[in-house]
Amino acid sequence: MGVTAHFITDSWELESLELDFVELQSHTGKQIAKQFTACLKKFGLESKISGITVDNASNNNTFICSLESSTTEWEGNCDCEGSYCNVCFSGELTTVIPIELHFHCFAHVLNLAVQESLKTISGALENLRGIILKIRNSINLRQKFSECSKLCLIADCKTRWNSTYSMVKRALDLKKELIDFLEENDDVGKIKEDEWKSFRYIAKYLEVFFEYTNSASGDKYPTLSDTFPKYNHLMNYLEELQEKVEHKFSHSIVSEAADLALKKIQFYYNKTNNAYYIATILDPRFKLGYFEDEKDKDSVKSADVKKIFVSVYETYLANSKGEKEPEPKKLKKISAHFQFPISTTSTRKGEYLEVQQYLVEPQIPGDNCILKYWKENEKKFPTLAKIAKDYLCIPTTSAPVERLFSKSGRILSWDRSRMTATTARERLTTAAWEKFFLKHTPKSGKSEILIQ
Repeated sequence: MGVTAHFITDSWELESLELDFVELQSHTGKQIAKQFTACLKKFGLESKISGITVDNASNNNTFICSLESSTTEWEGNCDCEGSYCNVCFSGELTTVIPIELHFHCFAHVLNLAVQESLKTISGALENLRGIILKIRNSINLRQKFSECSKLCLIADCKTRWNSTYSMVKRALDLKKELIDFLEENDDVGKIKEDEWKSFRYIAKYLEVFFEYTNSASGDKYPTLSDTFPKYNHLMNYLEELQEKVEHKFSHSIVSEAADLALKKIQFYYNKTNNAYYIATILDPRFKLGYFEDEKDKDSVKSADVKKIFVSVYETYLANSKGEKEPEPKKLKKISAHFQFPISTTSTRKGEYLEVQQYLVEPQIPGDNCILKYWKENEKKFPTLAKIAKDYLCIPTTSAPVERLFSKSGRILSWDRSRMTATTARERLTTAAWEKFFLKHTPKSGKSEILIQ
């Protein structure tokens, strides 16, 4: 089990720290919860969790439920019967909004949508895939093709994100070279012009999944704040293709694929929680204006989103003053998919001006740095800055942990097959800790850290 910690420093830098790498005796949700809880206690992080981002494996749902049951009793006020849902998840791990802890990896959601799409697309790619595998698996053919192009052909892989897009895109980039090669080596196969046309449609269709996966997988900049807009853009994009409206690359194969992908995207969209809305508003590129501009008839109203944002603001304001946290009303249902706790109390006029002033100010251009904005405006919006630190650090994907496992594969190689789990754990995490402490320690204290 890999655990990475993400947080924003006092200098408004987003840090990603490889915290722990633990051997599991079994991969059940309860076992994962047990080890995860032990990790939190070891580092003293029990009360400092803003969110837990995991992939969409079923044992992770059990993990979240087990984690919940170990911190608080299930309230039993909904019909989930103990399985995870936003209504009943009210553990005591965080002092802010514990209902917002579970985040489904957005990159995995995109990959699942693509895998659904491939159920209809894959048939159109069988010939291309077969030709590419023949060339790659033959030393002679591979050598001959290298004389035509410096770039190699790419074969897709079910377990590698966006590999089908990479395969088709590379084939299109090398179309001329591949056609010339197949003419000289006609026993390898042949690609018809109609197939090339389909490849262009498929590549264009998959491009948005590729771009969103890459942009959401970073760990040096906030990724949660634009996830909700990405969800909405994807659903609108897929609906257009599904309905076969006049589109610049409308195609029957793409339309069928979009239908399957849309269902998967909607399924996980319905599992998003309040934190996505809060993070979007705290992104100065969007603020509340995004919800006001959203034309989707099923979108949450900006007034309702503003209420939950103000409710969170009041909670932080009360905590900063040492006051008792305001009691929320019963969850108010404002759409078929979302329920927001609305605070019964209201801030005094002077205190509410911080929220009002932030929302009134114009949104910043899209290419501006979010963390730079908050660094420059921390004193101007002190309470909102605290909220931003807690919410904007939450990663929308589990890509950092995926990278940790990739690194472990280089350490636990065939040459080191006798390495114990403890040694592997220390090798993986010690370097990350040392790098972090050296970066954030004054020069005078670095020698002492190295000795320790």
